[in-house]
Amino acid sequence: MLLPSGGLTSNNSLFTCTGSHVALQERTQCSVRTYIPPAEPVCFAYVTNNQLYLMLSCSWDGGAPKALLWWEGPDGQSKSAEENSNILILRYGTARSGKPYTCHAKHPLLVQTKTCRLTLGQGPCVADAAQSGVCV
Repeated sequence: MLLPSGGLTSNNSLFTCTGSHVALQERTQCSVRTYIPPAEPVCFAYVTNNQLYLMLSCSWDGGAPKALLWWEGPDGQSKSAEENSNILILRYGTARSGKPYTCHAKHPLLVQTKTCRLTLGQGPCVADAAQSGVCV
């Protein structure tokens, strides 16, 4: 879906597409509403494959069109934009302790990019994280 470039489109806007074909005697229509995701982006980390990889996950559910999300970390670690969710996979032990990993979330109905940030370290662990060895 392409949104007008002249300014922001308001939340809950209706777009209608009308189509026809020379061989058909009738027109066809479809409609879609644009809306901002109802919550904020969410980030979390977990360890997989016997502590071989650390997966940083970011998602922002809902909204139309879907939001674009991308990761930015220290030392140029990044992941290109994807719709609705994004996972950055790091080899366990290469993550930079104490340095922030930021997920950027951009929705076309909003001017500002939203973020959620994970800082990996040796701080207090919750139950699941303590078992996996990842403290956030």
